[in-house]
Amino acid sequence: KSTQSSFADLACILAGMEPWTIKTQAQYLKEYGYPVADSRILLQWESLPELQEAKLRESHCNAVDWPQLGISLLSHEEKDGHTLYLVRCNLQLPNSSCLDWCVEHRLKNLREELYEKVLKSFGQNYVELFKDSPFALRGGLPGTTARLDGWLSKLADCTNHGSCEPALVCCMLRFLAAPDAPRPTAGAASAAAGRLTSAFDSAKAKVKEQLEQTRQQATEAASAAAMTFAKQNPEAAKTAMGYAGAHPEAGRSALSFMAKDPKMAVQALKLGVKGAAGAF
Repeated sequence: KSTQSSFADLACILAGMEPWTIKTQAQYLKEYGYPVADSRILLQWESLPELQEAKLRESHCNAVDWPQLGISLLSHEEKDGHTLYLVRCNLQLPNSSCLDWCVEHRLKNLREELYEKVLKSFGQNYVELFKDSPFALRGGLPGTTARLDGWLSKLADCTNHGSCEPALVCCMLRFLAAPDAPRPTAGAASAAAGRLTSAFDSAKAKVKEQLEQTRQQATEAASAAAMTFAKQNPEAAKTAMGYAGAHPEAGRSALSFMAKDPKMAVQALKLGVKGAAGAF
């Protein structure tokens, strides 16, 4: 563990905060809706936007369950002999909430606390990803604002496509001073629970209705089969009715058998009234 990291942990402890560990980083990202895997060893994504979009296409759903980050440069101004760049950020959360805020940074801070960490995180892939969006040159030369705007926009795109590692996204949100994600209110939680209960009750009623329809169809099919057999074999039908009257339990069993499998019941009757009664 680096000396800088150890000092950062010590500062957190002295401030009464939990050190910035894999666990705390994961919790921080989850508050904004990022799908982070539960692990104390490695901070990694549980799923990527491409996989989620494929699942959503299969389920014919339009919503994307991945936060959408936007970063742009609005302007710059001189303060105390330094140039401050006004960065505008917005973060669309999966629960439809949207955070919108601005933060000011010097070019020096943008370079050391963001650019260098992005460069280190992407490694050899950085050149290819950012070849059309280079970072600003040193010295605040003309064109710095435009270069910063393009670079920040590209960084946001990489984040939204899952190209950035979770630790880098965590670093970005902290550097950009992202406001706390809104927590669900008691009313919202109650409404969500009510919608869930209503959906469950609706599904339960639908299943019950389908069972009733199936039972009614089976009964109607059995009755139709019995009528057809009676018309085609009147003598056998009379004998069967007489047997059912003398043996009520066997009659009820026969009706139940016909309701479950009318075709088999008709076949049994054709083999002979006594044989069918024995089968019942």
